[in-house]
Amino acid sequence: MSLSRFSFFLLCLVSVVAVSSRVSAGGTQWVPSYYGQADFLTESPGTAGGAAGAYVNPAVLGVLPGRDLQFFWTDQNLKTDGVSRWALLSAVPHLGLGVERFKTRVQIGSVLEDRTLTQYSLATGFGDEGFAVGFGHSWTTGDAAQMNRANTVSLGLLARPCRFASLSAVGTSAYQKGDTRLVADIGIRPLGTTFLTLLGDAEFMDHQSIDDLEWGAGLGSEILPGILVAGKVRKGGTYQLGVSVSFGSVEGSVQPHYDKDNNRTFNTYGLRSGYLQRNVVTDMTQKRKLYYKRAMKGQVGYQRFQFMDPVSHDLKRLLAQLEDVRQDDRYAGVALNLSDMQINYALAWELREKLKEIRSSGKKVVTFVDNIGMVNYYVASAADRVVMDPIGILEMGGLALNRTYYRQMFQKLGVGMQEWRFFTYKSAAETFARENMSEADREQRQALVDGWYAQMRKDVCEARKISPAQFDNIVNKEMVMLPKRAMELGLVDSLGHWLDAEKIVKGLEGEKGKRLVGPKRFEAQKYHKDEWGRPPEVALIYGLGLCAMDEGITARKLGNVVKGAGKSKRIKAIVFRADSPGGDALASEVVARELLEASKKKPVIVTQGMVSASGGYWISMYGDTIVATPMTITGSIGVIGFWAWNDGFGGKIGLTSDHVQKGDHADLPLGIVLPFVGMALPDRNLTSDEYAKMKDLILTAYDEFLERVGSGRGMAKADVDKVGQGRVWTGTAGKEKGLVDEIGGLERAMVIAREAAGISKERTVFIRELPGRGFINPQAFDFSPIKAQADSYELQYIRKLLEAKGRPVYMVPPDLIVEK
Repeated sequence: MSLSRFSFFLLCLVSVVAVSSRVSAGGTQWVPSYYGQADFLTESPGTAGGAAGAYVNPAVLGVLPGRDLQFFWTDQNLKTDGVSRWALLSAVPHLGLGVERFKTRVQIGSVLEDRTLTQYSLATGFGDEGFAVGFGHSWTTGDAAQMNRANTVSLGLLARPCRFASLSAVGTSAYQKGDTRLVADIGIRPLGTTFLTLLGDAEFMDHQSIDDLEWGAGLGSEILPGILVAGKVRKGGTYQLGVSVSFGSVEGSVQPHYDKDNNRTFNTYGLRSGYLQRNVVTDMTQKRKLYYKRAMKGQVGYQRFQFMDPVSHDLKRLLAQLEDVRQDDRYAGVALNLSDMQINYALAWELREKLKEIRSSGKKVVTFVDNIGMVNYYVASAADRVVMDPIGILEMGGLALNRTYYRQMFQKLGVGMQEWRFFTYKSAAETFARENMSEADREQRQALVDGWYAQMRKDVCEARKISPAQFDNIVNKEMVMLPKRAMELGLVDSLGHWLDAEKIVKGLEGEKGKRLVGPKRFEAQKYHKDEWGRPPEVALIYGLGLCAMDEGITARKLGNVVKGAGKSKRIKAIVFRADSPGGDALASEVVARELLEASKKKPVIVTQGMVSASGGYWISMYGDTIVATPMTITGSIGVIGFWAWNDGFGGKIGLTSDHVQKGDHADLPLGIVLPFVGMALPDRNLTSDEYAKMKDLILTAYDEFLERVGSGRGMAKADVDKVGQGRVWTGTAGKEKGLVDEIGGLERAMVIAREAAGISKERTVFIRELPGRGFINPQAFDFSPIKAQADSYELQYIRKLLEAKGRPVYMVPPDLIVEK
């Protein structure tokens, strides 16, 4: 929100007041005084927040963080000029409802008469942390005419251009009577926190002169979390003091009011129930009382639709909740059930690192397993205590990469296959052209497996206090273990069931025990952080799947997303998550080019997931910093070609094709189209001239790939070639070779982005995930088994090779997309 926009709206409100002052006859005032109406507010409406603030200024509803219910009353006596009053105010984000009851006793001649008035208010507000606007309407019942009250409408504005300032204004009009009131207030937080807030407000009535202007000034201080003291002096010397104490979702307040001679005139009292606020009482009474409990069954991935999505656990939100546990003093630890968790090596490492951070903060981690393999055990081993189901099985047989070779099958089918391979390690197509693994492919795959194994062995040995030799013996000799044997070998601490998690945690923590809190309740119990202004934004952009224009990473759409993030003034940095085996060079370049342009305006940090190789590395190479996990498959800087043709297959199944042509090579891609799958199979192989042209094309494409990587990474082309030739590397090896800058995951990339953008550690950051996900996964309604298979990486890979029709392909084989 810019100050110019706020000034424009403020000018509009002032204009309304000016017009109304000409309409008003200057007689009875039908709009109540702000200082009489809102004397229960501890602070000014724009700074008070909650349902109470929304009662005066409906724009507050636009920034309300959750439900809020407040009840206020006064202790004024029913005497001649006394007033008895209470108010019940309720609000949820964007909507508020209030009822206020007045009872006063007036003297008419020699007779005392009681008069009552009930005022109802309905309001709505929209906006964000930077700017909000709200509309309200109130109507009255009872002795409204005798008490000079009428139905009113209100327009409110709230601007918080930064965390140091809050500006608000609200215009209220008794539209049937022609009277108008304008209230403006300002809050200043010199430290940018609730520790000290300077307050000022003023009231303009349309029938008043400038000399009659009412104003107030004061300050508020949250001296301890949840304990607020405040005071305000009004024109004429009257003043009020207040204190409120929060117990989390419940709060009480009291506020004495004094005249200019320091005589207390009355008190206002308040009770509140609503969104959770941090407070010293809860910090003291609930310290280390809770455990975060989560069953990890299902797939761990990235973004997910709200409903019917195969991804059960969103990595960003999972890590964010675990980080909140680490920082929140109410939590003593974490209990995770890792049974049936589906996770790849890279995400397993990221999750495990977060569990280690929780332990390093002095909190406990308990993991539960039943039938579990090596990758899930790798995560479980980070815990203080590993609990295994008494009927479970632990498999620790090691790691492997396997390939299926199709050459003989295609020969028998009558499909000719030719691998165009001019770079030592670029083995993506050899699965179709060979009967076994080439030595170069064996070398690089063995290096991957060795790297993963070494990382797992190192981490498990450190956590379980066993030697590397013992670990190797478990893998090579034990392989599969029942629970008791796993305990004997030091891999498991105790036996138990997930249903008994609370008892097991109690045994770990002692007799005091802990209360376990699931993810939904955890979110509901998070503290609201009272921070003004729109927080700086970091865009988290996902490039997932095949590098293609209209599928996988959907480069047409993704390029525009990156461009928009680069231009946005709100977004201070970009974190790009690349998890792609590659594919079409054009698709990779569309995204990489936009990332390069964005990097000229703001930091661009690339974080690589399980696979960011070949075309997946292409979209990474222009990042200011490239972060990869030790388990990441990166590199594969190289180009492959592939050709398949009808070498008798059509005759075997009764398919033929014919054509007409103009041009010597126009018939090259033509042939039979396979039924049901829609793939075309050319009728012939390349001629020697065509082959020579194709080879030159691939070599030229590789040379351009080297130049682009060299430019992005600051490396000589010859040095890129040494680590290129299509070779894949683990993230650890990639860092040694200069392809990766840091070992880390998504969180580390976020930290680097914050630092590069100059955002302090204390500042709240809003992470905007792009492209956005929809509400329901549309693919969930396609029950076709053919469609399900067509969406598999294997068939996408084959289709991509066939569709290339001799063009260079920047891709690694699908069996490297390791998911367990």
